[in-house]
Amino acid sequence: AFPKSSFYASLIYSHAHFDYIIDIMITNTLDHYYDSHIKNTTYIKDIINNQNNLDNVDTISGATYTSSYLKEMTKSILKYHGDKYEK
Repeated sequence: AFPKSSFYASLIYSHAHFDYIIDIMITNTLDHYYDSHIKNTTYIKDIINNQNNLDNVDTISGATYTSSYLKEMTKSILKYHGDKYEK
């Protein structure tokens, strides 16, 4: 279980085509770990490229909870879209 209050993103957009995420945009966040450790890296792109095996994407030192939350968010989006299109 993740501790509460580690990742605050007020606007997260994900574009999914059936069961594959093609883009994740975080347009506003109050999480300084995202801004200082993740924003200007390839981490979001790494999540998109490895979304079928997120265990291949390491968490980022100094932003462990934030990067873990992003991976969990991706899993939730994939589950939502997978469930949505399987019906």
